Amino acid sequence: MASIFLTMNVHKNDLRRLPETAQFPHLVLKNLPPGYKFQATDYSFSQIIHIQSGRLFLKEGAVIQKLEPGWTIILFPHTAFQLFCRDIGYTGIGIPYASGQAELNERSRTAVISPDELLSDLFKMVSDEVHKGGNRTDLTIAAAHFLEAAVYTRALPALQTTLPTLSQWLERTREMLAKSTYEKFNLRERLSATPISYAHLSRSFRARNGITLKRFVLREKIRQAQAMLADRQMRVTDIAYELGFSSSQHFATCFRAIAKVTPSDWRKRSSVGPARS
Repeated sequence: MASIFLTMNVHKNDLRRLPETAQFPHLVLKNLPPGYKFQATDYSFSQIIHIQSGRLFLKEGAVIQKLEPGWTIILFPHTAFQLFCRDIGYTGIGIPYASGQAELNERSRTAVISPDELLSDLFKMVSDEVHKGGNRTDLTIAAAHFLEAAVYTRALPALQTTLPTLSQWLERTREMLAKSTYEKFNLRERLSATPISYAHLSRSFRARNGITLKRFVLREKIRQAQAMLADRQMRVTDIAYELGFSSSQHFATCFRAIAKVTPSDWRKRSSVGPARS
């Protein structure tokens, strides 16, 4: 059953593309070649990776970090990132697991821990023992839990104070979209810099706000249109183009879908100066 647990938790791309990676219950001995590349758009589980030799790069949004021996990263579920090597590969230890750290399950960005002598010594000790071979199931399971605890002990203070939670990213997304009513944009591209997969962000936004991202953007535009329609000096066509609609007809269709009346009917309810033709 231990090997089944491992197969379920190690990412399928690691198993399919990286036969040189040695796998043990709860532990993965990483040995990745130059040119290695892995991209996650909606990461499916949690994993700790400690770099023992070589060089690994982590890219989140437009930010690239170089990870050399001694560095440790914690990958969280539903994050979007890229791991890759350039001219040299890397070796290290990976600990895939279902996180029991409830307060960290909402973390939306990879945690990066700078070189720590104690952590490096602990990972080396475990690596040396595992490389001795034989039936090491009990050792590797115990070692994985021990290393996980050690990493979180070192990382928790920084995680609690520096990493935005999913709830914080959702609030930032809401505020950013609410301020974008005058723009015409591709929603997925606009949110590409958010270190959360678009699918997870979309699901979480709907669960939190009771409305989809697309519908929220449209609603905010219509709310702004309602305020603009109150000024009868502004033509409906001008309002439509000002808010990024492709035509006055498109604007009218969207307005009615949200407000349940046409822009003209809404305007009749207000009277701020004479209407313009």
